[in-house]
Amino acid sequence: MLTLQIEFFHDVLSCWCFNASERLRAFVAVHPQVQVVHRAWPLGTDRTLFERLFPDPAAAKREIVLQHWGDAAQVEHERRIRPELMMSRDFDYPYSMPAQRGCKAAEKQAGQQGHWDYFDRAQHAHLSDCENVADPDVLTHCARDIGLDVNAWLRDFEDPQRDIEIGVDLGLARAYGVVRVPLLVADGRAQLHGEPWSTFGYRITTERLDAWYEDLARALPVFACRDVQSICTEKPSRLSQRAGTIPVSVSAPHRLPKRCWPLCSWTMPCVIALRIYMSDPKRRSFRHPVRAKSKDQSEKCAVDVVTSRTFLFSLYSLL
Repeated sequence: MLTLQIEFFHDVLSCWCFNASERLRAFVAVHPQVQVVHRAWPLGTDRTLFERLFPDPAAAKREIVLQHWGDAAQVEHERRIRPELMMSRDFDYPYSMPAQRGCKAAEKQAGQQGHWDYFDRAQHAHLSDCENVADPDVLTHCARDIGLDVNAWLRDFEDPQRDIEIGVDLGLARAYGVVRVPLLVADGRAQLHGEPWSTFGYRITTERLDAWYEDLARALPVFACRDVQSICTEKPSRLSQRAGTIPVSVSAPHRLPKRCWPLCSWTMPCVIALRIYMSDPKRRSFRHPVRAKSKDQSEKCAVDVVTSRTFLFSLYSLL
């Protein structure tokens, strides 16, 4: 079984994260060795966002609820999202920060599991009960429902440190290049984006999640076999031994200047992963021999090289 950490970037306001969280919980139940770390990615960081994007608050609520919620409701396993009920409420569409602070306060008290439980409860309040999740009273009720110490949660909720923690998550999201949620990142490397379903709707299906995990099970052990920089500074002969009995030929990165190491740190593991995959005799058509510099060298080992076309394919499959 593959042990890995998955970072889940989400927002309480996102109806697509509502579905993704449900499917990720089912996935973790089958793969208990997977650790989920929750990252805040607020869609609306201040009250004025919808005023800038839409003619008025009523127009913002109408488009978000009737269009986006309606699209997400079509792919639910059970009908939980209730656009009609939200449209009957008399408050403006909420912004993200209060609920995100609530999630971080729950994490402060109960760790990652507390964050997840609070996130799901707050999303239920937002999308099913159609309550105002920008209201501190609603958020306090969510904390009470999942069994948190409400007084401690309120202190943590008001602590400015929560905004700093959200800022850290946003900085990490920028480093990963996150542009939408839901998004999963495995071991800081491989990303799983939702597949497009509507204009702003990207869903993560159970099938897509399972296929991603199978790809990771093949690729990540190669990356994790040793520190990446030490991998790309080893000689090809040692890399061949690490990959098993499969010889690999690459430009010797230990002879390259240090400024080239970042490139090697990605290309080398990809080449190794591909050579292991291509070791099946049925795929020998992708391989062609390298002309040895001397007879002795040719007798020591059979050297193969991966074509540019095959390498690019392998690199794309690992992203």
